[in-house]
Amino acid sequence: MPSGFQQDSNQLAPGFYRVIIAMGNPSNTANWQAISTQYTGGSVNPNDWDSFTTLPSSSANALGLAQGNLRFQAVVEELTKYCDGQIIDMQYTAATSTTDANNQATNLTFTIRYDRDAFVLGAYQKVLLAENSSNTTFVGYGGGTNYVNTTAKAVREMVTRGIVRGGTSGYTKFWRVYNPTVSEGFQTQVTIKQPDVPANVWADVTASLLDGTELISAN
Repeated sequence: MPSGFQQDSNQLAPGFYRVIIAMGNPSNTANWQAISTQYTGGSVNPNDWDSFTTLPSSSANALGLAQGNLRFQAVVEELTKYCDGQIIDMQYTAATSTTDANNQATNLTFTIRYDRDAFVLGAYQKVLLAENSSNTTFVGYGGGTNYVNTTAKAVREMVTRGIVRGGTSGYTKFWRVYNPTVSEGFQTQVTIKQPDVPANVWADVTASLLDGTELISAN
């Protein structure tokens, strides 16, 4: 009888997936709108207004910053919807300065850690089937032969789904928005729409497995 132990999907087997969202026009596929663009501007920003040294100089920029932050929250919600996850090692760049709230993020990189990533792919594939019962090959936002058949591809899909939350009709939530007139933030209704069509946003997102533990079947 062999010594040691075997892992199955009910044991902790952390998987780490590195996500990159490239949002710097004009080199990317999607047309990432300027921060001052209502509904679609703000890109994806992990920071709230009080994280910056230079605060938004206009109401439009303040709203765009909130839109980007709400969009980031949507990404986190999608990534943790089917399995507990932790966002770590986050970095981002902006056109000129990451300390100036008037400059939206142009590149966002982070790692999502799943302690039990074996459940992620199957859960997301069920979502695709629920949306289209004939999509038995699990074609995702990339279309064509871009099948969602690995966890990394599912992560890419979930990030894209968060970014395009609201579609063309809009998703609204109360969110903190800076008011430059009184130099304070308030809870305000913020509406986000997709920055571009999902396929273009998907093209600007990458996700790759950094580290993982192979599961040995107990059967």
